[in-house]
Amino acid sequence: MRVFLGFFCGFLFWNCASVTSSKDAQPITRVTVDTLLFETVSIRAIAVAESSVFYAGSHSKLGRIDLVTRKHWPQTLPTTTPTEFRSLALHQGKWFALSIGNPALLYSGPMEGEGNRLLYQEVHEKVFYDALHFTATGTGWAMGDPTQQAMALLKSEDGGAHWYRIPEDKAPVLAPGEAAFASSNTTICSAGNTLWIVTGGMKSRVWRSTDEGKTWTSFAVPIAQGSAMEGIFSADFYNAKIGVAAGGNYDQPTQTVGNLIYTSDGGSTWNPIDVPQEPGYISGIQFIPSGEGKEWLTVGAGGLYYAFDQGKQWKCLWPEPQLYTLKFVDRQTVIVAGKNKIFRLRLHRN
Repeated sequence: MRVFLGFFCGFLFWNCASVTSSKDAQPITRVTVDTLLFETVSIRAIAVAESSVFYAGSHSKLGRIDLVTRKHWPQTLPTTTPTEFRSLALHQGKWFALSIGNPALLYSGPMEGEGNRLLYQEVHEKVFYDALHFTATGTGWAMGDPTQQAMALLKSEDGGAHWYRIPEDKAPVLAPGEAAFASSNTTICSAGNTLWIVTGGMKSRVWRSTDEGKTWTSFAVPIAQGSAMEGIFSADFYNAKIGVAAGGNYDQPTQTVGNLIYTSDGGSTWNPIDVPQEPGYISGIQFIPSGEGKEWLTVGAGGLYYAFDQGKQWKCLWPEPQLYTLKFVDRQTVIVAGKNKIFRLRLHRN
């Protein structure tokens, strides 16, 4: 979303609830922190593959960090002016990075080695792309705010080699003031043949397609909405049925009501999760691998939060400010990134 260019910068201390164990696994009790990067770059998009973490950020910066050797390969993309890249995806040995703002620029390059190539450019005073994603079948998708009335959708049917914009009359028609947030590159997610896209603003919805984007169905959601900075900022699906979406009110980051919703039927119905110990505004949410869809991690105004038992119980693991996005390496390791920093966190269950 165009107006989402800053972030809540205060350092907030939160009341962290205790978490009880379940029959299936001991809960996470603490984290250990390993700093991978600390330099001037705002990072809202990361991806993990082949023992490396990739990032795209402000000032046209993109890079890779080897998680074993810790070697860092930075590069500055050849934009005419410093540009912010908030969307990133990996596919078939290549990285893909998409910028916000006008013009929209989609670059790609090899995951190992040097070089980059401009694959797509779109010039429009209202252009603003929010997320980039490849499905398991290899279809590439990017979504953005409307330049007219429909959601801006880019699609690649050849593994990312070529991209085209879905015609206005074939894309989801959005309500006035409905758009999306480029907060963590997680407004698109998929499982199997199903693709979900989430929106926010004056109207917040979940959009679902089961036929490669030929048709779309929208679902109303019980999450904070009705102003420009409210709605869903992030979503994740554990499988084709179990999903979670998060966000809230960016302008009221300590608000703990209306920030989280959950589905167990593939997104047809959504239930609110309102518990006193939950985090406030959430920038990014992810399921913990092999957690049966019951364990989640979030980053946002309150730092790093852990949900156990499908959001019924919460724990503040780390009150680090200005964390924007996260991706798992494995069940015990997660990468988190934000303003001027990337961390590797080890999750401990004792």
